[in-house]
Amino acid sequence: MAKYKTGQSVRYKPVGGPDSQTSETVGVITDVLTEPGIQADRNVQASPDSPRYEISNIDV
Repeated sequence: MAKYKTGQSVRYKPVGGPDSQTSETVGVITDVLTEPGIQADRNVQASPDSPRYEISNIDV
């Protein structure tokens, strides 16, 4: 099940994942995919247990 919803603001690390030394940024969830499909012009293997999120960065 998706943890986040479209329109929700989130803090995230855009590169390297949660354990990287990359600084966090803020964005808004623009799409949540819970089944295989196309997202950001790429094929993704999403599922209800492993959703994929598209995030639009907010410059703060």
